[in-house]
Amino acid sequence: SATSGAMAIAAEGSVYAVGGCDAGSATSMYQFCVAKVTPSGALDATFGASGSMTTPVLGVFDYANSAALQTDGKLLVGGTCKVSAAASETRQCVVRYGNTGFDGTYGNGLGYATVALGGSSAATGQSLFALPDGKSLIVGFCASSAQSCASRLRDDGTPDPTFNGAGTAWTLLADPGTVPAQTTRYVNGGALYGNDKLVVFGYCGPSSDSSTYSACLARIIIDAPSGQRCTPDMDGDGQFSATSDGLILLRVMLGMNVSTAINGAINPAGSRNTNVLVRDYLFTHCGINAAL
Repeated sequence: SATSGAMAIAAEGSVYAVGGCDAGSATSMYQFCVAKVTPSGALDATFGASGSMTTPVLGVFDYANSAALQTDGKLLVGGTCKVSAAASETRQCVVRYGNTGFDGTYGNGLGYATVALGGSSAATGQSLFALPDGKSLIVGFCASSAQSCASRLRDDGTPDPTFNGAGTAWTLLADPGTVPAQTTRYVNGGALYGNDKLVVFGYCGPSSDSSTYSACLARIIIDAPSGQRCTPDMDGDGQFSATSDGLILLRVMLGMNVSTAINGAINPAGSRNTNVLVRDYLFTHCGINAAL
């Protein structure tokens, strides 16, 4: 049996369909499977075995549910892979395919990459994105559904240490409304916007009772250029001082307007030494809309 998880359309019109395929074994339940269809609707005989192929990743339960095409035309397929039949640990996993099938050069020569999220026993891959610079981003939920998590891989399939310092990032899904604290959170997918932001979405609630669930969102900053990042240096003097920068930020967060917040706290030698400059920095870099 086979299930469909996602599809991707190449520039020339070919269609890739990906999903999970029954491996026909009691110890290997599912494998990644990919089919390539030509623009005319026929299986592309040049891909895999007569137009399709299966790929065991960790060899127990490997389920593909997302796909993305890189700028060079290669196909990335993402999903969730179980470590062993006896263990409950799952990992995010990504496999790469070329025009004719499996790309064995990806992931340190394995052809695939798997990511364990901070020792979490449950890490799933729900959505996969191919970024313009050749890197990829896979998102899902981790730690028994408690958090959303994302991993970024370099073009060769190895973790990108410039992403949050370790190649992975975690954040809580948050209900836009006012509800009790969420203890159950599931990520269903995500969407990129702009050059540096990812929104993940799903549902969450204070218990495992589905009647308590609400729609939830979280935003992850992917890789803002250094000149666009929010830092504690409020006055732009190149350093962070608790009695100046920290005081300004605290005052703003307490609801003071910027003119009052910077009074007696700003460094006149800094590049942001007026209320207008600090206000603009807070808005454009930190997303804080403070009154002048």
